[in-house]
Amino acid sequence: MENWEKQRISTFKTYFLAGILPLFLMILVWIVKGIVPFGTNNFLVSDLGTQYIPFLTEMRRQILTGQINAYSFSLGLGDNFFPVAAYYLMSPFNLICLFFRSEQVPLAVEFIILLKISAMGLTFAHYLLQKCPQRKQIWLFATVYALNGFVAMNFYNIMWLDALIWLPLVVLGLERLTLQGKRCLFVISLTIAIFCNYYLGYMIVLFTACYLCYLLGQREHTGKQVIRILLTYFKTLVQVVLLVSCLLLPTFLGMQKTAKTGIKANWFLPLPEFGISFFKQMGVSGSSYLQRLDHAPSVFMGSLVVILAVFYFLDSRCNKKEKKAAFLLLSFLFLSLWLRPLNTIWHLMNRPAGFPYRNSIFLIFFTISLAAERWQLSQHFDKRKMLLVAGIFGSLLLINIVFVPSDYFWVLLSFAGIGLVASALVFLQGRVQNAVLIIVTLAALSANLYGSMAGMKLGNQNSYESSYINIQKKILQADPKKTISYRLLGRGNFFTHAYRQTYNDYNDGLLLGYEGLSLYSSTLDKSVRRFLINMGYFSKNVRRISSIGGSDFSDSLLNVRYYLSQKDKSIKIIRNPTAIGNGLLTSAAIKKGSFNKRNIFENQEKIWKILLPGEKTLFQNVQVLKVKRLERDKYLVKIKAPAAGILYCAQNYLDEDGTQQQVLKKIKKIRGTETIQIKLSSYSRKQFKSKNLKILNQARLLAGMKKLKKNEFQLKHKNGSSWLIGETKNIDTKRMLTFSIPFDTGWQVFCNGKKLKTTRSLGTFLAVSLPKGNSKIILHYQTPGSRAGLILSLLGTFWLGIEWLLLRKKSSS
Repeated sequence: MENWEKQRISTFKTYFLAGILPLFLMILVWIVKGIVPFGTNNFLVSDLGTQYIPFLTEMRRQILTGQINAYSFSLGLGDNFFPVAAYYLMSPFNLICLFFRSEQVPLAVEFIILLKISAMGLTFAHYLLQKCPQRKQIWLFATVYALNGFVAMNFYNIMWLDALIWLPLVVLGLERLTLQGKRCLFVISLTIAIFCNYYLGYMIVLFTACYLCYLLGQREHTGKQVIRILLTYFKTLVQVVLLVSCLLLPTFLGMQKTAKTGIKANWFLPLPEFGISFFKQMGVSGSSYLQRLDHAPSVFMGSLVVILAVFYFLDSRCNKKEKKAAFLLLSFLFLSLWLRPLNTIWHLMNRPAGFPYRNSIFLIFFTISLAAERWQLSQHFDKRKMLLVAGIFGSLLLINIVFVPSDYFWVLLSFAGIGLVASALVFLQGRVQNAVLIIVTLAALSANLYGSMAGMKLGNQNSYESSYINIQKKILQADPKKTISYRLLGRGNFFTHAYRQTYNDYNDGLLLGYEGLSLYSSTLDKSVRRFLINMGYFSKNVRRISSIGGSDFSDSLLNVRYYLSQKDKSIKIIRNPTAIGNGLLTSAAIKKGSFNKRNIFENQEKIWKILLPGEKTLFQNVQVLKVKRLERDKYLVKIKAPAAGILYCAQNYLDEDGTQQQVLKKIKKIRGTETIQIKLSSYSRKQFKSKNLKILNQARLLAGMKKLKKNEFQLKHKNGSSWLIGETKNIDTKRMLTFSIPFDTGWQVFCNGKKLKTTRSLGTFLAVSLPKGNSKIILHYQTPGSRAGLILSLLGTFWLGIEWLLLRKKSSS
C-alpha cells in the first residue's frame, strides 16, 4: 500500500513538472521579451500575424454569430472555406479565441501556444511513464521534448504544434497494437492527429510505418506473427482514413484548384539538402527567426540528450537487436531530412515554401526516447567513452565554426553545456549530479528559445486593439445591416503602428469581416489569381493576390462599392459611383473571353468591348514626348494626354517564381488635353513606351457603366455566404447571367425553383443561362466532396462499431 502511494505521488509529480516546466520556461523568455501581459509586445510576426490571426478571427466571428459558412467572400474574390479550416483551424485549442474579443485574438494565441506546449510535455511524459518503469527524471525529458529546436523555431506556426502533442500517444498506441493487439489508443490518437492538422498527420502516418519496422526488428517474430501484425496495422490505417474522410476528401478536392498540385522532376533528384550546417543546429541557437525560411533541420535537444542517445548505442547492457533496429531507424530519419527525394515525399510530394524540414520532429522524438531509456539504466558512465563522445560532439560544432559564419557567444555557450554535462555525468553522483544536469538542460532550453527569437520584430498589442476598433467602426458605417453583397478595398496601412514588420493587408477581409479581393493563403484558387493578374493586380507568388493594382473599371466590374482610405491618422469610407452589382446580364460572348498575360490594357479593353460592343475605346494612348533619367531607377517622363481621365502605367515585375507579370499603377488624374511631366520609378527606360502608359477616359467610363447598371444583378445574403438570393424582372430574351463569383462546382443556382446548369465565363466566373421573364434566383453552396466524405466516415464508424460489438460478445462468452 505504501509503495502504491509513493508511486502515485511520483506519477503526479512527473505529470505536474512535465506540464508546468515548459510553460514556465516559455513565460520566462516572454517576460524578457516584453510579451503581453508582461509588456505591450505580441506575436504579430511572420505567417502568424498575416494569416493565422485573421483566420482565427474569422472562425471566432462565424461561431459566435451562428453562421458557419462553407464559403467565404473574404477569401480573395470568394472561395471554399473548408480547405482553410481543415489546415489552419481544426485544433480544439483554437476555441480559446471564443473567450476573447476580436481585437484580442493575438492575446488568445499566446494562451493557445502555452497550453499546446504544456500538453506536449504531458503526452510525452505519459509515453515515457508507460515505457520506463524506473521513472527517473522523466519530466526533464518531457520538458526537452516540449521545447526542442523545432518548437523553438516554429512555436508561432501554431497549427503544427498539435502533431507534437499527439505523436507520443500515436506511438504508444502502435506499441500496444504490435505487442498486445490492442488498437483503441492507436485509432483514436491517429484520427485526432490527422483531424487537427492533416499535413503533419500524413507525416505521422509515414512515421508509424517506419516505427512499426523498428518494433518488428527489435525482437524475434514468426512469419505468421509478422503477417498478423501487418494486416492489423494496414486494416487500422484504412479504418482511420475512412474516419477522417469527411475532412480529407473535401480538402483534397478543394486543393485541386490551387497551384500546390504541380510536381516538378527536380524535387526528386538525388541531391543532399544540407551540409555541415546541420551540426550547428545541435548547439544552442543554431538558427534564429531571421533564418526561418531557410535553415538546416532544427534538431536542438540539449547536450544531455545527445550524449545519452550516443551512450545508448555504446552501452553493452542495451539489447544488440534493439540497438541495431534503433540505429537503422535513426539513420533513415536522418536520410529523410538529408536526401531531397525522401524529404519531398515526407512533405506531401511538395517543397516547403519556407520553414523547412517539418519532419525533423520524428528524429527529435526518437532521439529523446532513446536518451530517456539509457538514463533509466544507470547514471554511471565510462570516462574514456565520455571523453570520446564529448570530444566528437564539440569537434562537430568546431568544424561548423570554421566553415559556416557563427555567433561565437552561442557556440561558446554550447561548448560550456557539453563540458558541464559530460563532467557531471562522469564526476558527480546522486542529487548533486541531477541538480547540475537539470540546471544546465533547462538553461540551455531557455537560451535556445531566446536565441531562436532573435530578429523577431514583435507587434504592439495596444496599437493593434485601438486600430482594429477604429477600422471596424468605419466599416460598419458603410452598411450596418450588411445584407447586400459587395466588395470593399483597403487603401492604406491601417495597422502600421501595430506591426513592426512590413505590414500587408492581404487578409484584412477575414480579419475585419468584409468582402474584399486580396488573399494570402496556400489555398488560393489559381484561376482567380490568373484572372486578377491579367487585370493588373499585384501577386508576389502563388499564395498571394493583392488589391494593389487594377483600374477603376476592373474594380467596378468586381463590385467594389467602397474604398477604405487612410490619410495621416484619419480613415475615410469612399463610395465607388461606377460599381455594378455582383451579377451582370450579358450575351453568350462573355463565355469565350481569353487574355494576354503580357498586356493588361488589352485584357481590360477586351472585356469592355464584350460588354459594350458599340462603345469607343476605354483606354486611350498617350504620346510620350521625353524620358529623362534622374537617378538609378527614377525617371522624368513628359507626355501629352488626349483627354480627361486617369493616367495608368503597366509596370513589369518578376514574381517569386521568376515569371514576368504586370501591375497596373494609378499615376494621377488628368484634367484634359494637356502636356505634363511626371516622376516614375522603373528598372528600365523601356518601361515608358506608349503601350505601357494609357489614359482611362473618365467620361466614357461613366457613360458605359451607366448602361451596364441597367443590366446589373444584385445578390443579398439570405443566410451567411452560402445562401444568396436575387431577382430579375422583365427580361425580354434569353440571357447569360454572369456573377462576380469564381466558378466552383459547389455552387448550385436555382431559378424559380428549377436548378440551372452552371458554366464558366471569362475563364473564371460563375455563369448561368436565364430564361426570359421574371426570375427569382437562389445560390446555394455545398462543399464539393462533403457528402461523399461524410458517408465514408460513417462507414468507417460503422465498421469499427461492428468490430467492437463482436469483440465484446466474444470476450463475454
